[in-house]
Amino acid sequence: DIYKQGKTSLGYFMISIIGVGIMISMGMVLILKGLVLERLSEVSVCTTNIGITGDLSTRIPMKGQDELSRVVRSINHMLEELQEAQSEISQRELKYRSLFENMNEGFTYNKVIVDQKGIPVDFIILEANDEFVRIIGLSKDEIVGKTMTEIVQYIDTSEFDWGGVFGTTTVTGESIKMDETYFDRTKKWYTISSYSLENGYLALIFSDISAIKQAEEKIYHIAYHDALTDLPNRKLFLDRLEMKILQAKRYSQKFCVFFLDLDNFKSVNDKLGHDKGDILLKDVASKIKTVVQQQGTVARLGGDEFTIIQSPIESVEDAAKLAQKVLKELDFVFEYDNEKIHVGTSIGISLFPEDGEDYTTLVKNADIAMYRAKKSGRRNYKFYNTDLNQTILIE
Repeated sequence: DIYKQGKTSLGYFMISIIGVGIMISMGMVLILKGLVLERLSEVSVCTTNIGITGDLSTRIPMKGQDELSRVVRSINHMLEELQEAQSEISQRELKYRSLFENMNEGFTYNKVIVDQKGIPVDFIILEANDEFVRIIGLSKDEIVGKTMTEIVQYIDTSEFDWGGVFGTTTVTGESIKMDETYFDRTKKWYTISSYSLENGYLALIFSDISAIKQAEEKIYHIAYHDALTDLPNRKLFLDRLEMKILQAKRYSQKFCVFFLDLDNFKSVNDKLGHDKGDILLKDVASKIKTVVQQQGTVARLGGDEFTIIQSPIESVEDAAKLAQKVLKELDFVFEYDNEKIHVGTSIGISLFPEDGEDYTTLVKNADIAMYRAKKSGRRNYKFYNTDLNQTILIE
């Protein structure tokens, strides 16, 4: 009996030990599970907040040196690298945004609009910099979201096909550049270039070349105009005469060339000086332009020699009438510092096509006729064709 009782007691004891062990084990599992779940929950909450806020400066708390802590450490390291990359991207974005807003050229980024056949017809402005806003004269809010066709009407009244021309850039991938585009409402010249880095989108750059055009025009003006009188010089006169010959041949027109040489100009230079002679030449140029007006081109070949292209004319009488007006206008007394010199002009006239069909012959024959006028007493005019001098009588 004692043996049986002891055996039974030992069995109960072992069962109690096992039960206690199981309970301890279950407690430990529950404790560990609670700790793991709590830490996993912290990781989940932190990563969710990062995803929502985008704040890469957030770090997940680390506890201990176990495997989960090593995972958390790796995540935090990744967040640090992402934060550095984000900072670098932000700095670059600020830099390029500053360049974008402060560039001297107008810039727009656009989405292409296509028709049912996929052909570009226009584009919507997605972004525009300050210079483009200044060019258009509207606010950025009034520009972004509108089509280019809607916007350019504020600077250009032409019916230029913006979508059709520049939209092909997104199809072919090739850049398009339009030189010397004039916007009539801004009175300025632009070069417009298109680029496409992504299918369906393109960038336009508007470069103001007005200053360059003005410089070119100034250089051209200096090269083709007399510095003293601002009249066309010999080169421009001959260019226009050659063009007039081509036009007259094409349309069967008549015109005439006047060759003028001032009378007594040498006396002005000798008595009053060359500076006073320059004053006289400018005065003469102004008087000739006043008489001729829209009837032709007035030029100064050099010295006291002037030319006129009268075009078109119906008859030689038209040339004679203009010659009489010029003679009358240039028959005056030039007075300076109590000195008075009576000036006038002698005129030679050649007719197209009777007296020549090229500019060299026409100018030469007008010059010959002018010398005939000089020899016949000055302050008069002569045609190259001497027969006309006998038949033309103008009151």
